[in-house]
Amino acid sequence: MLNTRKGIKNDRVNDIINSFQILFESESGYKISKNSGVPYQTVQDLGNRKTKLEDARLRTIIKLYSYYVSLKERYSCANKVVL
Repeated sequence: MLNTRKGIKNDRVNDIINSFQILFESESGYKISKNSGVPYQTVQDLGNRKTKLEDARLRTIIKLYSYYVSLKERYSCANKVVL
């Protein structure tokens, strides 16, 4: 049972890491910084892998992930057809 929980946690962490890769590939550092509230240099350092995600502050990770989720929701809503 414990291994299952670890697997779930690892899957969730991998999902978050993948979301950052998608975010950094799809948006400019300036736009991410402006819309997430994370300093530009921090975004650049994470995007260029000068700073590891594991070394980032939790509040930075939360802000970036929240921004990613908001973009994901915005794009999924924009693609829905209203009848």
